[in-house]
Amino acid sequence: MEEFIAKTLMVEYFWIALSAVVTTLALITALCMPGINGFRKNNTIERLIRKEIEANMPKVRNIRNQPVNVPGVGQITALQNNNALVEHIDLRIWEQYKYELATQRPKSFEKYQAVNCTIENILRAPLDPLKMAVQFDSAQTCIQAYDERFGKST
Repeated sequence: MEEFIAKTLMVEYFWIALSAVVTTLALITALCMPGINGFRKNNTIERLIRKEIEANMPKVRNIRNQPVNVPGVGQITALQNNNALVEHIDLRIWEQYKYELATQRPKSFEKYQAVNCTIENILRAPLDPLKMAVQFDSAQTCIQAYDERFGKST
């Protein structure tokens, strides 16, 4: 071993050995970087989707099937309350990344899909007298799915 190190440190072999080591490190980096970048990107996508869900949940939790008293305004119907809340529910991040998440991390996709599908049902409630009932039932299902998957919170 000492002879190997001694020859490696000789000028005529040193640069060859150094270039071999650097080439090996470059190869390892080239092989690992796509996986590392994909892992970081998927973590970012999950964080964005989670933040979007957390931003939507207070609105979903306030969907009612009974009239609501609004301070300074008085009583409004449940449908008026729900329509006002639904206008502020946003699923743009989910819509943009759900297929990518489904292919990269199917288990995470299933976790987020259960909540977001019920939110989509709230947004697509029919424009008829059943709208309020559909919104309220979907909201309750969404709250239950959220609490099961992420724990009870606001």
